[in-house]
Amino acid sequence: TLQKMKLRQLCRAPQAMEAALRGAVGASFSGDVTETLQKIAAQGSEESFRGALDAVLQESVSLSDSRPLLMELVSYMQSLPAERYEAVAPVLLEKLEIRAVGFNEAIVKLREDLGDFFERAGRFRDAANCLAEVPFVSAVRSENQKYLLEMHVRVANLLLRAQDIVRAEGFLERAGALIGSDTEPSMRLRVKVCNANISDAKLNFTKAAQLFLEAAQADAQTLTVRPAPRSDSTRTQT
Repeated sequence: TLQKMKLRQLCRAPQAMEAALRGAVGASFSGDVTETLQKIAAQGSEESFRGALDAVLQESVSLSDSRPLLMELVSYMQSLPAERYEAVAPVLLEKLEIRAVGFNEAIVKLREDLGDFFERAGRFRDAANCLAEVPFVSAVRSENQKYLLEMHVRVANLLLRAQDIVRAEGFLERAGALIGSDTEPSMRLRVKVCNANISDAKLNFTKAAQLFLEAAQADAQTLTVRPAPRSDSTRTQT
């Protein structure tokens, strides 16, 4: 088709990317590449949005051009109405994951945003499924364990709220393996409380009660009480 022919002509220059983008979506959108892509995300059909993404994600487009453009798009889409965001965000995620190696940062950010979106909507299973893939994105595997631990605990809690106890327990077990000597007490407490909630959901009330007690004791130990500053009248006179 004419559209595919235009896309094949894409080269590394931003001007060529803009030309290919115009060819992919027609003349109904105007402005620079960033503005055009955002307009399509907000107002265009799914077909035009897919065509625009194909234009930007062509292998002949330099990553130094496409990567910041798509990161900006991921952030921009959070301002879209909920119904529109739910329609276009999965399309962008699908397209990004085709070229995952070059767009790890955008994929992680988009999955985090989608997870937040689904959680706010009370769609806990969808949120968990979206976030569950984040630890396996290649750029995340080597990141600090604090982030990975936090993500595993969050997914476990979401699965628990979705009443998927088996998967919740699996993610919590993986979270436990990430706990190290430098893990903050607050994170250890979150793991223990999640474990207690899983035991409660499995009707293991004795274990749940013990874990809740341990969590309460651990929480109390982390509290620090600072003495109130003395007034002038109570200071030692010299």
